[in-house]
Amino acid sequence: MNKVRLTIAWTIIAVLALSSIIAVSPKAISSVSHPYMRIDDNYHPSDSPITIQSDSDFVAQGCPGNGTKENPYLIENLTIITDGDCIVVEDTSVYFEIKNSYLSSNKDPFDYRLWNVGVLFENVRHGSIHNTTIVKKRLSVVVRESNNCTITNCTISESSLGIHILGPLSGYSESC
Repeated sequence: MNKVRLTIAWTIIAVLALSSIIAVSPKAISSVSHPYMRIDDNYHPSDSPITIQSDSDFVAQGCPGNGTKENPYLIENLTIITDGDCIVVEDTSVYFEIKNSYLSSNKDPFDYRLWNVGVLFENVRHGSIHNTTIVKKRLSVVVRESNNCTITNCTISESSLGIHILGPLSGYSESC
Protein backbone atom coordinates (compact mmCIF):
# COMPACT_ATOMS: atom_id res chain seq x y z
CA MET A 1 0.00 0.00 0.00
CA ASN A 2 2.83 2.39 0.89
CA LYS A 3 4.54 1.60 -2.40
CA VAL A 4 1.37 2.62 -4.31
CA ARG A 5 1.10 5.89 -2.35
CA LEU A 6 4.77 6.61 -2.95
CA THR A 7 4.33 5.99 -6.72
CA ILE A 8 1.27 8.28 -6.83
CA ALA A 9 3.11 10.99 -4.88
CA TRP A 10 6.11 10.88 -7.25
CA THR A 11 3.79 10.96 -10.28
CA ILE A 12 2.02 14.06 -8.92
CA ILE A 13 5.35 15.76 -8.21
CA ALA A 14 6.61 14.94 -11.72
CA VAL A 15 3.43 16.28 -13.35
CA LEU A 16 3.59 19.50 -11.33
CA ALA A 17 7.27 19.98 -12.14
CA LEU A 18 6.70 19.42 -15.86
CA SER A 19 3.66 21.69 -15.96
CA SER A 20 5.66 24.56 -14.46
CA ILE A 21 8.33 24.06 -17.12
CA ILE A 22 5.82 23.83 -19.98
CA ALA A 23 3.57 26.69 -18.82
CA VAL A 24 3.83 29.76 -21.01
CA SER A 25 2.64 33.17 -19.96
CA PRO A 26 0.15 35.04 -22.19
CA LYS A 27 2.74 37.78 -22.65
CA ALA A 28 5.19 35.28 -24.17
CA ILE A 29 2.51 34.01 -26.56
CA SER A 30 1.65 37.53 -27.77
CA SER A 31 5.29 38.20 -28.62
CA VAL A 32 5.39 35.30 -31.13
CA SER A 33 4.92 36.40 -34.73
CA HIS A 34 5.11 35.06 -38.25
CA PRO A 35 8.71 35.18 -39.53
CA TYR A 36 7.72 37.61 -42.31
CA MET A 37 5.55 39.84 -40.12
CA ARG A 38 6.97 43.16 -39.04
CA ILE A 39 5.48 44.24 -35.73
CA ASP A 40 5.58 47.68 -34.18
CA ASP A 41 3.18 49.94 -32.29
CA ASN A 42 1.31 50.85 -35.50
CA TYR A 43 0.22 47.27 -36.21
CA HIS A 44 -3.02 45.83 -34.91
CA PRO A 45 -3.85 42.15 -34.25
CA SER A 46 -5.99 42.01 -37.39
CA ASP A 47 -7.68 44.75 -39.32
CA SER A 48 -10.78 44.24 -41.46
CA PRO A 49 -10.47 43.75 -45.22
CA ILE A 50 -10.90 46.93 -47.25
CA THR A 51 -13.07 47.44 -50.32
CA ILE A 52 -12.98 50.76 -52.20
CA GLN A 53 -15.42 50.98 -55.13
CA SER A 54 -15.27 54.69 -55.96
CA ASP A 55 -13.25 57.82 -55.21
CA SER A 56 -15.70 58.84 -52.45
CA ASP A 57 -15.11 55.57 -50.57
CA PHE A 58 -11.67 56.81 -49.46
CA VAL A 59 -13.31 59.64 -47.50
CA ALA A 60 -16.18 57.42 -46.30
CA GLN A 61 -13.65 54.95 -44.85
CA GLY A 62 -11.61 57.67 -43.16
CA CYS A 63 -8.44 57.47 -45.23
CA PRO A 64 -6.14 60.44 -44.61
CA GLY A 65 -5.18 62.58 -47.61
CA ASN A 66 -7.17 64.33 -50.32
CA GLY A 67 -6.45 62.20 -53.40
CA THR A 68 -4.03 64.56 -55.12
CA LYS A 69 -0.53 63.65 -56.29
CA GLU A 70 0.93 65.78 -53.47
CA ASN A 71 -1.40 64.37 -50.78
CA PRO A 72 -2.64 60.92 -51.80
CA TYR A 73 -5.17 58.96 -49.76
CA LEU A 74 -3.35 56.54 -47.46
CA ILE A 75 -4.17 52.97 -46.57
CA GLU A 76 -1.31 52.16 -44.22
CA ASN A 77 0.05 50.29 -41.20
CA LEU A 78 -2.49 47.48 -41.45
CA THR A 79 -2.33 43.81 -40.62
CA ILE A 80 -5.10 42.01 -42.50
CA ILE A 81 -5.29 38.26 -42.09
CA THR A 82 -8.25 36.80 -43.94
CA ASP A 83 -8.96 33.84 -46.16
CA GLY A 84 -10.81 36.23 -48.50
CA ASP A 85 -9.47 39.28 -50.35
CA CYS A 86 -7.49 41.75 -48.22
CA ILE A 87 -7.65 45.05 -50.17
CA VAL A 88 -9.81 45.62 -53.26
CA VAL A 89 -9.79 48.99 -55.07
CA GLU A 90 -12.03 49.46 -58.12
CA ASP A 91 -13.11 52.31 -60.38
CA THR A 92 -10.98 55.11 -58.92
CA SER A 93 -9.11 57.99 -60.50
CA VAL A 94 -7.60 59.70 -57.42
CA TYR A 95 -4.07 59.19 -56.11
CA PHE A 96 -3.72 56.68 -53.27
CA GLU A 97 -1.06 54.57 -51.58
CA ILE A 98 -1.17 51.25 -49.76
CA LYS A 99 1.94 51.09 -47.58
CA ASN A 100 3.66 49.55 -44.58
CA SER A 101 1.14 46.73 -44.26
CA TYR A 102 1.04 42.97 -43.78
CA LEU A 103 -1.56 40.95 -45.73
CA SER A 104 -1.98 37.21 -45.26
CA SER A 105 -4.26 34.18 -45.19
CA ASN A 106 -4.56 31.22 -42.85
CA LYS A 107 -5.19 28.81 -45.76
CA ASP A 108 -2.85 27.02 -48.12
CA PRO A 109 -2.44 29.30 -51.17
CA PHE A 110 -1.84 26.26 -53.36
CA ASP A 111 -5.30 24.84 -52.65
CA TYR A 112 -6.98 24.97 -56.08
CA ARG A 113 -10.37 25.73 -54.45
CA LEU A 114 -9.08 28.95 -52.89
CA TRP A 115 -9.03 32.14 -55.00
CA ASN A 116 -8.11 35.01 -52.74
CA VAL A 117 -6.18 38.18 -53.46
CA GLY A 118 -3.81 40.26 -51.36
CA VAL A 119 -4.40 43.47 -53.36
CA LEU A 120 -6.67 43.92 -56.38
CA PHE A 121 -6.61 47.07 -58.55
CA GLU A 122 -9.36 47.06 -61.17
CA ASN A 123 -9.94 50.10 -63.37
CA VAL A 124 -7.65 52.16 -61.11
CA ARG A 125 -5.68 55.28 -61.95
CA HIS A 126 -2.74 56.39 -59.78
CA GLY A 127 -2.57 53.52 -57.26
CA SER A 128 0.60 52.55 -55.42
CA ILE A 129 1.69 49.74 -53.13
CA HIS A 130 4.86 50.35 -51.06
CA ASN A 131 6.70 48.43 -48.31
CA THR A 132 3.97 45.83 -47.98
CA THR A 133 4.36 42.14 -47.20
CA ILE A 134 1.91 39.69 -48.78
CA VAL A 135 2.02 36.08 -47.59
CA LYS A 136 -0.05 32.94 -48.34
CA LYS A 137 -2.39 34.44 -50.94
CA ARG A 138 -3.44 32.60 -54.11
CA LEU A 139 -2.95 35.85 -56.06
CA SER A 140 -0.72 38.35 -54.25
CA VAL A 141 -1.32 41.41 -56.44
CA VAL A 142 -3.70 41.68 -59.39
CA VAL A 143 -3.68 44.81 -61.56
CA ARG A 144 -6.49 44.73 -64.11
CA GLU A 145 -7.17 47.43 -66.73
CA SER A 146 -5.42 50.10 -64.67
CA ASN A 147 -3.03 52.98 -65.41
CA ASN A 148 -0.17 54.73 -63.60
CA CYS A 149 0.17 52.11 -60.87
CA THR A 150 3.38 51.30 -59.01
CA ILE A 151 4.46 48.46 -56.76
CA THR A 152 7.73 49.07 -54.91
CA ASN A 153 9.74 47.47 -52.13
CA CYS A 154 7.18 44.75 -51.40
CA THR A 155 7.76 41.21 -50.17
CA ILE A 156 5.66 38.41 -51.61
CA SER A 157 6.07 34.85 -50.36
CA GLU A 158 4.27 31.52 -50.02
CA SER A 159 1.83 32.55 -52.77
CA SER A 160 0.74 30.82 -55.98
CA LEU A 161 1.01 33.89 -58.21
CA GLY A 162 3.00 37.00 -57.32
CA ILE A 163 2.06 40.01 -59.46
CA HIS A 164 -0.56 39.35 -62.11
CA ILE A 165 -1.21 41.99 -64.82
CA LEU A 166 -4.39 41.75 -66.91
CA GLY A 167 -5.78 43.88 -69.72
CA PRO A 168 -4.49 47.06 -71.26
CA LEU A 169 -2.59 49.32 -68.91
CA SER A 170 -0.03 52.09 -69.07
CA GLY A 171 2.41 53.73 -66.73
CA TYR A 172 2.90 50.58 -64.64
CA SER A 173 6.13 49.92 -62.78
CA GLU A 174 7.28 47.41 -60.18
CA SER A 175 10.35 46.96 -58.02
CA CYS A 176 9.83 44.15 -55.48
